[in-house]
Amino acid sequence: MVSSEEEADIKTGDTVEWDVDMEIQLFYAMANHKPVGINKHFQMACIWEKLSNSITKEISTNDIWRHLETLYDMTMLDDTEPIPFPNHENAFSLPESDFGLLMKQKCKEIILADDSE
Repeated sequence: MVSSEEEADIKTGDTVEWDVDMEIQLFYAMANHKPVGINKHFQMACIWEKLSNSITKEISTNDIWRHLETLYDMTMLDDTEPIPFPNHENAFSLPESDFGLLMKQKCKEIILADDSE
C-alpha cells in the first residue's frame, strides 16, 4: 500500500539521509521482523510503523527497502529464506466411487454444449 506522499517521493527520487540514530531505530524496528521470505511485505509494514513512530522524519517503505539493499544482499537473503509450508504439487483426482456419476454427467453436458455451438 503506497500513500500519495510515498508516490511523490518515488517519482521525484528524493532519498532520506540516514544518520546513525535513524539506523539504530531501524535495527530496533527490525527486531522480530525479518523483511525476507513470503511475508516480507507484512514484516516491512511492521518495521515501517515502528520506525515511523520512533523518528521525526517522514519515511516511506521504499526508502527502507533501498537502505536495506545497501546494507544487505536482500535478493540472496530472500532466496535462502525457507517457505514455512509444503510447496509441492500433488496429483489430485476425485474418487470415482463418490463422484464418478457427477463427472460423467458433466462430461455429457460439455459435449452437448460444444455440439450445439
